[in-house]
Amino acid sequence: MQKEKAVTQLSITTLVDRLNKDHICLPSFQRDFVWKPDQMAKLLESVIRHYPTGTIMLLVSKGNEDLGKLSFVNTDPNAFTPKHYVIDGQQRLRTFLTLLRCGGRFEPNPPFEHEAAGANYKFFYKLDFAFSSIEELGVDKPTFIVPRKTEDHEKDNYEQQGKEHLIPVEFMFSKKHSSSWVKQAYPRYKQPGRNKILKKISEIRSRINNYSCPIEIICMKLKAIHHANMFRLLNEGGTDLTTFDLLTARFNPDGINLRNLWKASCRDYQNLEQFKVDPIFVLKTMLLIRQHEEDNPTCTMREVKRIRDYYADEPAKRTLFQHDWRTASSYLDKAINMMKHEFGVASRKYLPYSPMLIPLAAALWHVRDYDQRYKGHMNEKLRRWYWGAVFNKQFEKSTDTQIGKHFAALVEWLEPMTRTRIPSNINFRMSKEEIGKSLDRINTTAAAVYKAVLCMPLRQGADDIYTRDYLGGGVRLHDHHIFPKNFLKLQVERDGDSAEEILEKMNHPINRMLITDSTNLEIKDKSPHSYLAGVDRRILKRHFLFSEIVSNQLDFLEFFEKRKSMIVDYVHRNLIN
Repeated sequence: MQKEKAVTQLSITTLVDRLNKDHICLPSFQRDFVWKPDQMAKLLESVIRHYPTGTIMLLVSKGNEDLGKLSFVNTDPNAFTPKHYVIDGQQRLRTFLTLLRCGGRFEPNPPFEHEAAGANYKFFYKLDFAFSSIEELGVDKPTFIVPRKTEDHEKDNYEQQGKEHLIPVEFMFSKKHSSSWVKQAYPRYKQPGRNKILKKISEIRSRINNYSCPIEIICMKLKAIHHANMFRLLNEGGTDLTTFDLLTARFNPDGINLRNLWKASCRDYQNLEQFKVDPIFVLKTMLLIRQHEEDNPTCTMREVKRIRDYYADEPAKRTLFQHDWRTASSYLDKAINMMKHEFGVASRKYLPYSPMLIPLAAALWHVRDYDQRYKGHMNEKLRRWYWGAVFNKQFEKSTDTQIGKHFAALVEWLEPMTRTRIPSNINFRMSKEEIGKSLDRINTTAAAVYKAVLCMPLRQGADDIYTRDYLGGGVRLHDHHIFPKNFLKLQVERDGDSAEEILEKMNHPINRMLITDSTNLEIKDKSPHSYLAGVDRRILKRHFLFSEIVSNQLDFLEFFEKRKSMIVDYVHRNLIN
């Protein structure tokens, strides 16, 4: 069919109405909503200022049914037939729908959940904003649309909103709802005062209602082979596409929906969601599993981008790909379980290097059928690999290259009936002096060794010092200074000679321990001599603590050196060598 285009203008009210009715939908391979709250606020400000916001590109649905369909309002795909697909403009349309959608009843929209920020947001218009000064204002950041963090269960306090002159943006969109809001937000105002506020809201609503978006409608049948290319080219100027976004589009013609596969994996394997695993990790694990018999397996991003080629000649490639995806997902889940239970990793925050999950998952798959009697010996080998790789900072550079090399070495080393000598590229034996130097080089809480040392007590089954909750059991944790900062500042004032050394070591993991949030509130700023006095000695021992600290026989620097020596001995004796 010859390519044809139609250009038109549609108001935001019309667009929101068509989205609500599923007249406009997304192709099934489209990426998720990725805009940040400030970007959403800027778009609405551009509308109110009557600035151009770019052309929205739609594709007629007739003849393009193989694109699949995703509803903007979560309608079952089998329950509607769209008229158009969004090819370019999803982020803008979702913003309009999220911010300006309002129902027949007077009730606020639910908060917008921003997954990356881990927070919910509500959006407000500043009624005390002097619109006359708009020409003088830049657009670097939102000026009169205010995104505010909120709790999902938090109810709107309209009277407080009135005191701050902040109206939820969804109420501006409806004359009826804005009138209801003003009555509740300004209960002490007489009608003339309310009318003045309503007039200002009406002016802004008029600016929104009178704003039209340019729409370009493509009237052609799009061949499946061009889905991914069109998607990539049209999105190059906006928010960067991830490799996963592009692969989702490339696999769509094969009847494989990566986004749905990923959602199913997160549902079936909750560790993936809890540890915020990148879906690319599944693809990398799949590559290693497929190459497990090769001498130099690789899962570089270059290989990930061409993973579709690995299945091109398979007679049932869709079924095989989906099987491999589920297999890789399940072994990533097992790898996280091992991180938690064998290595003491309390949560994603304390995972030294997230890419370590990939070779570990593929290695666990490789030994899946080994004799159970060998599993303990295998776990011992994996333990040595994990701690050695962390203390030798193996995944700080050339991560993709390291993943393949480590997997190949693990496959070789874990074979029960062959060579038992550890392969040279994962032979991480260290002397006590080298381990001590590795600890001395820690200069940030983001360092892998910092996280590993902090979680080391969990490997021994450490409980919270007060609540006795197991710290690896999903409780909310706090990274606590054993000698609190305020306590040490007093020591610095008393002993100026060692001030520099105290300040240098104050935030080191040797002076840190994991406790629950509730315990932190109870012992905050107390001296270790007082808050550790009644703690069971077995619990102290698992935290690498000792009686001298309770009896106040050691000052901070003496404590630091004694605890460091204990941790070095433990690492040397039990973990690496």
